[in-house]
Formats: sequence, structure tokens, C-alpha cells
Amino acid sequence: TGKRSHGHECGAAWGSPLHRPPRHPSNPATMRVGDAANGFIIANSVSFLAFVIAHDQGLLDLFSPAFLKEGFCVGNKETPYLQSHILAFYVDLVAATALWLLNRRVSGMQGFAPLKSAPSAILIHGLAHLGIWSHPMDGPNPMPPPEGAKLAVTIAFLWAFFFLLLRSAPKVPPAHAAFHAALHAPILQLLVPPQFGFTYVQTVLLLVVACYDLLTPKGKDKFYDLNALVIGCPIGIVGWCEALGCEFGYRRLGGHALYDATIPASMFAYLAIALAVQPPLGQGKELKTQ
Repeated sequence: TGKRSHGHECGAAWGSPLHRPPRHPSNPATMRVGDAANGFIIANSVSFLAFVIAHDQGLLDLFSPAFLKEGFCVGNKETPYLQSHILAFYVDLVAATALWLLNRRVSGMQGFAPLKSAPSAILIHGLAHLGIWSHPMDGPNPMPPPEGAKLAVTIAFLWAFFFLLLRSAPKVPPAHAAFHAALHAPILQLLVPPQFGFTYVQTVLLLVVACYDLLTPKGKDKFYDLNALVIGCPIGIVGWCEALGCEFGYRRLGGHALYDATIPASMFAYLAIALAVQPPLGQGKELKTQ
């Protein structure tokens, strides 16, 4: 009886949630919600890129003409200080400051990793839009492409842009973020036409981050699921809204500034939900407040 009881206890322990074999991320039967969300992000990003290429080749006629011409949906062109790119800078500056202040109070919570480097990533995103606004490549007074020292400074800024945005993803190691930044900064500046710049940046960032998240098995928990669903998925969907709806109200609502606003809004939503599902005090890592 003792042996049967011992065997029964071992079997029960092995079948309990704490003693089950680890999930394999490639097994659909045990795939996490975050895995499915990252799979959607990858498929959505590739589809968006394919649609942009198809429009450029004259195979489709669904996207906004303004979006296809400029690469963004730009509103308020007649009011320079309310134009979409400078609005995006305002939004990113305010959001980065607010998130930085919030992060100082919640840095000890479980699931903090997606927020840790977010303020610097949001800020440099806004600075990029400030640069586009102050150095237009089209319109009545277009700026010529940078050369010499200005070109080197531009590529260095783009390296920092890619690095900080990729580094804000918890599962992209700093050395990998630096490599991807060194690869994509000169490609974006030297080889990608301006009207495809937004699509190139979105595709690179979403694909790289989603692939690292999906293929790194360590740390897949409820916050991994929440990060993919609440932060990762919305931005790719808003890209479709911008490309399809620029002339149908999107531009009047701020144009590309709505896209930028979606990023910090999703992070604030993640923070609110993550705080709501923190374990009780004394179980796991406790919330650190200052």
C-alpha cells in the first residue's frame, strides 16, 4: 500500500502544473497566447509589406494615394506646427516623460521588462519625426539628401534609432540590437526610397522583435502573453488603418500622429493590466514604489 501511495503521489506531483514538462513553443497543441499573437504580428507585417510592393507595381489599388506618395498619412500641412510629424513629436515627448516618471514608481513589479527602456525608445521615435518635419524631402522647399559629414551624422542617428527601439524589446540582447541597427541604418538611408521608409522601419522592427519573442523559450509567462497582445499587435493594425483610411477621416484626426500615439497608449494599457494582475504581497517579487 505504501508503494502504491508513493507512486500515486509521484504521479500526482508530475501531473500538477508545477511538475509538468515544459511547453514546446513549436507545438500548436501547447502554444501560448503570446506565441499566437507573435505569429499574427509576423504574418501581418509580411502582408503589409506585400501590399505596399503590390501597390508600387500597380497590382493593387486599395491604399490611400497620399500614403503611397509620402509613405505616411500627413495632415495639417497648412499649419506647420500642427502638422502630423510635429504632432507625433509632441505626443512622443509627453508620453516618454510620463512613462519615465511612472517607471520610477513601478520598477520592481513583475512584468516590468517591456517598459524598462520604453521611454528612450519613444523619445528617439519622436525625434525622428521632428527631423522629418524640419527637413522635408518634398513640398515647395525640399531638402537635398545629406552628403559627407551630414550623411554620417544621419546614419549615426538612425543607428541609435534602431538600437534603442530594438533594445526596448526584452528578448533582444544589446549586442544583437546593435548589429541589427548597424545593418538597417545604412540600408534605410542609402537604399530605401523615402516613400517606403515607414514600411521598411515597421517591417524590420515588428519582425525582429516578434521573431526573438517567439523563438526564445525562456520567460514565456502571462506577461509575455500580455506584451504580445497589448503592445505588439495594435501597432501593426493601426498601420493598415493609416494606409487604407488616410482620406477617410484618419488624416483629419492627426494622421500619422495617431500611429505614434498608439505605441505609448498600448504601453500604458499594458502597465495598467500588469499592475492589476500582480501577485499578492509576499508571493513572488513585490511591487517597488518610491
